[in-house]
Amino acid sequence: MGGPRRSNARERRPAVMRMLNARDATAAASRGAAPAVHGRRAERTQTAVASAILVVECKEWGRPVGSAEVTWFVEKLRSRALDHGVLVAEQGITGDAEQGRAAQHIIAGALRDGLRVIVVTGEDLRAVRSGRDVVKLLQVRLCELTIRVAAG
Repeated sequence: MGGPRRSNARERRPAVMRMLNARDATAAASRGAAPAVHGRRAERTQTAVASAILVVECKEWGRPVGSAEVTWFVEKLRSRALDHGVLVAEQGITGDAEQGRAAQHIIAGALRDGLRVIVVTGEDLRAVRSGRDVVKLLQVRLCELTIRVAAG
């Protein structure tokens, strides 16, 4: 009775996924293609492929995502001949972005190969309030990725 109910991050994640994929899914549907969705419940991972343009994988883990999982995600991009992917990791990824260690090193190497892995954290998602926020977040993360790797 104390005002409107605020949604929690878990409830917003599917909405964010829909915002990320809505336009691409609509375009795919108009061409007769359906986006594929894969998930493995045991590790709370979901991957959405929207019209072969953008891969989004979500890891709702209690720890940062390690280099093995990031390597696997990069390989998913390669196998689909895609150059962009979004890795949503509740706790971020391992390593130091400035030093390029651990999973950060894998992302830097992927960028040198022309693959852009944009990492979005749970904290980032909790700040999202609209589709415009999602677009701005992805633009900022892409710029940060490009600048960091170019500088290192």
